[in-house]
Amino acid sequence: KLRQVSTGESQRALSASSWPEATMPDEEKKKKRILVHCDHRVVNPVLQRACLAEGWSSTSDKTQASKADFLWVTTQDELRRRLQFGDSSQRFSKIPGFLEACSKVKLAQELRRARDLFPEKYAFWPDNYVLPAENARLKAAMADKRKVFIAKPNFGSQGEGIILASSWEDLMSGMDSSSSDFVVQRYISHPLLVGGLKFDLRLYVLVTSVNPLRVYVCEDGLARFCTSQYQAPSANNLHVLTSHLTNYSLNKRSPAFVHGDSQGGSDETASKRSMISVLRQLRRQGVDSAFIVARMHELILNTLIALQPSLMDAVAAHSTSAAAAAQCFQLVGFDILIDQQLRPWLLEVNSSPSLSIDAVFTLDHFAKIHGEAAAALAAANSSTPGGGRLGTASGKREGPRHCWCNDGPEVPHIHQPCPLDAAVKTAALRGALRIVKRERAGKFPLGGRAPPGFSCVADGLVAGEKEMEEDGTAVDGLPLDVLCDVRSIYETVSGPRRTVDPHRMRRFCLRCGVPSVTRTRSAGNVTTAPNGSAGPNLTVETVLERMAPRAPFSRPSPSSRQAKPGGGRAEFTDTVLDMARSLHQGMPLHQSLVALLATYRSSFGSTPPGGKRTPGDRRGSESDLLRLRSVDGAVWKGASAAGWLSSGRDGEGEEGGNGGGGGGR
Repeated sequence: KLRQVSTGESQRALSASSWPEATMPDEEKKKKRILVHCDHRVVNPVLQRACLAEGWSSTSDKTQASKADFLWVTTQDELRRRLQFGDSSQRFSKIPGFLEACSKVKLAQELRRARDLFPEKYAFWPDNYVLPAENARLKAAMADKRKVFIAKPNFGSQGEGIILASSWEDLMSGMDSSSSDFVVQRYISHPLLVGGLKFDLRLYVLVTSVNPLRVYVCEDGLARFCTSQYQAPSANNLHVLTSHLTNYSLNKRSPAFVHGDSQGGSDETASKRSMISVLRQLRRQGVDSAFIVARMHELILNTLIALQPSLMDAVAAHSTSAAAAAQCFQLVGFDILIDQQLRPWLLEVNSSPSLSIDAVFTLDHFAKIHGEAAAALAAANSSTPGGGRLGTASGKREGPRHCWCNDGPEVPHIHQPCPLDAAVKTAALRGALRIVKRERAGKFPLGGRAPPGFSCVADGLVAGEKEMEEDGTAVDGLPLDVLCDVRSIYETVSGPRRTVDPHRMRRFCLRCGVPSVTRTRSAGNVTTAPNGSAGPNLTVETVLERMAPRAPFSRPSPSSRQAKPGGGRAEFTDTVLDMARSLHQGMPLHQSLVALLATYRSSFGSTPPGGKRTPGDRRGSESDLLRLRSVDGAVWKGASAAGWLSSGRDGEGEEGGNGGGGGGR
């Protein structure tokens, strides 16, 4: 509520709060100070540093959240509430769907589809298997004892539950039975070494929009080193995790962990360094560091293009309008490994990368940095039994105090801010907030230019609107976003409930040229699909059975509406890819998919949009949906468009809906 002040001040306050920032008078702009709200204990220290450097204000008071310009949200439920009841000028630090898209199983499935379509573009993703669904495939692959595999639990973090094994028996004995899903990958056994140590790179990536896709990469990051000399993996050293795993949470407990003494991370013996210092060191050794950075940026962009369809699904489900979707941004962490051929490999994507600046120091190392007197004072100031982080012990003692918590080595240690973490993470968060502030004011990157400290790798890619070459790739070298076209078709096939409707799926298969047993049984033959040959086991009936594996589809009468729905978009996409493989054999998969979609669209060639429909078919033409890309360069109201086309009537509901069958239902 406004304070009870003079009439003139109240009118000025009301007018300033109701104007967009771009049209606010200059004198009011100067008085307005950016406010950032965050009540997350780990994020607050680095966020306060970033706001202090920008001259902004930060608060953790929940009563001030409604007045904040930027809100750091931590859960999907909180994001949903903010989007529904928050101010349209506010910006939120989470994009719907990123948590699920970055889970190890979902990421593996999406990147595998992309690699099947474009093997060269997605060669950075190693061979992978999802357990327990693909136990048989993995068991056959592990028959070769010379190969080593690494298994990670689906939602594991900080190196917990990771297993290295070269045989099926060792893998099964090491798995935690409580974890249902694992992703198993081929272990990269020839990494690039610095000083005989294996390392990986953490890059901070800002995504400000999903469609159009806008992506920025922070120019500096972190290099995390192992604490034991690297040896080629064998049955004798797979148990030495500090030689094969670069996770900081694992290596910081090792007695061999070396803390850096400089804020810039230029200490060439430290176990954690800045990415810029490592690239500089490689450049002195004759390595083309610019080539490495360019390939990492390409890896990041192609990964986000592969995740774009699932992110668009989540954004459409959470956001009530395109304006609400524009209020979200997310800072993502990419973990990348470089091999001896300077080839980057994607290890994983973290939807919420750690922004903690806490570091653990033993008393001996603390004495080297701060002197014997400070170490002696810390040794005297012991925390409570069981320990805790700095400042958690009861009592008022002067100076630092040591603890015995499980977050460090099994010796007395001290928690202090890490200068390197503070510098790198503050710069990443500060730059990200500056970019979001500029975009909120309508200042988007021009020609791929970004503020200092960041590189723009995607300045507004719109799904399905790129110029295409004949081989199925975009003119700018990016992969063809055919998966977004498949997603658009899925919206018409799935109906309001967003699960595949068997009747619509049957119609889709027939229009793609898939033969039907029921239509050809009387003729005694199977119809051959256009531009290809039908596979021996591919029929409309087998496709429908696959889409509803728990309830096999039994052919109902045309008027029956009791058929159980099939799978979601992921299952639909896999089915379409299999249809492309079968109907267009001998062609690369991406060309097969393009040909399949062309066959599907050509089936509407004789029916102009809005023209006369087939009797009994009340839907609009699917080709209509593919042409509805007019609002802010995005796919037109994805969910409600499908609902409108399904009903065939003018809608009465609101635009967008909530996941929406749209109007007319």
